[in-house]
Amino acid sequence: MLCGVDSPSIPWAGDVATATRARAMDAGIRAVDGWRRSHYIADLQGVWCMTRFLVLGAFCLVVAGCDAVQSPAPRFVVENPYATPGTWVRGNFHVHTDHSDGALSGEETAVAYQRAGYGVLCITDHNQYGDQDGGVPATLQVDATVHDWNGDGTLHGTQVFGSGVEAYVRDWNAPPPEWAVDRWVQPDYTGHREPLVLLAGSEATFGDFHIGLVGYPRRWIKPPANRGLEYIDRTHDAAGFVYLAHPAAWNEAPESLQRAFPLARLDGLEIINGLWLTKNGAADATRLWDRLLARGVRLWGLANDDAHTWEGAPDAYPFSAFNMLLTADPSPEGYLAALRAGAFYASTGLLFETLALHADSLEVIAPGAERIRFIGAGGIVLFEVSGPRALYDFSGREIYVRVHAEASPASGASWNRGAWTQPFFLTRAPGD
Repeated sequence: MLCGVDSPSIPWAGDVATATRARAMDAGIRAVDGWRRSHYIADLQGVWCMTRFLVLGAFCLVVAGCDAVQSPAPRFVVENPYATPGTWVRGNFHVHTDHSDGALSGEETAVAYQRAGYGVLCITDHNQYGDQDGGVPATLQVDATVHDWNGDGTLHGTQVFGSGVEAYVRDWNAPPPEWAVDRWVQPDYTGHREPLVLLAGSEATFGDFHIGLVGYPRRWIKPPANRGLEYIDRTHDAAGFVYLAHPAAWNEAPESLQRAFPLARLDGLEIINGLWLTKNGAADATRLWDRLLARGVRLWGLANDDAHTWEGAPDAYPFSAFNMLLTADPSPEGYLAALRAGAFYASTGLLFETLALHADSLEVIAPGAERIRFIGAGGIVLFEVSGPRALYDFSGREIYVRVHAEASPASGASWNRGAWTQPFFLTRAPGD
């Protein structure tokens, strides 16, 4: 019993000393008589009980908490999406021409991006009217004959806008049909200083969802009434890259999005959409991105301009958002491999000069940045630094860490300049 309470059977290192002190206390008590003796006994018993409680309490705390206090941080491995050496190349993977709802031809679009310093571009005209919708589209063909544009063996004599009955993915690296007005073909850039690689692609519509298909094979695609996922399968079969376009409307409803669409079939998420930047709309989907990442949905983040017009237009113009890819192979295969590996970052004007992963820290330099944030699961800001340089020390307990550099808007723009890395995922080291 300890002061009237059953005490646990805990080894008591000072049993001999305790017995000696007890005998001395008992002798002192006997020397006191009457009223003073009874109160002295009560006081000593209170001191003795408190002493035993404090000692036992401290011992229990040490035993129970030694792991938390003394154990080192867990060993961990940081997955670096930028580990493979290469050269940084600017790219855009969401743009439209007059083969769907864009204003410029394929040639005008490609030349504009090449002059702006882009190394890779994917033209993603809408699948529901990729080149035409039946009938005789006077702006797209040189004669008045009904043609089988998509090669499915069926002629559609009446044009129904948006039907997609003759839609197909144009391969800008191969000659078009002989009746097509747009004769432009990707030139041979062998030996050129600044080549532009054009990737075949499309923006497919699945009801409420628009899916970017980068590297989609050149062949006909089914009308939008078909809600199957064959678009995704065909793209992946061709070693392509698939992402969800302009998803910011789902920022506050990641659970609903997961129920509505099989996100595991995707490779990426368009975290910044330039068309909506220029319209001051819902352009930023980084909140959705973080909430999905925290739920274990691994998607790489892209920034695309989604241009429909020309440079200098009131809105929907090019170059508002882009990606920087790290690759040693500036070919269609090399760029697609970089996308699938997450070896790129998203930007609206800022560039990273250094993204260096050390043993247990991440060094970042972004010239012109006014602040750099290190963001963890669910969008929590783990660390923030003012200025263009920062160093983050991993604790080993993060699920992932991504970097967001930010600065004031460029002249004439209403949105901040930014740059967003891919997540650096953390895993426990083997045997930990």
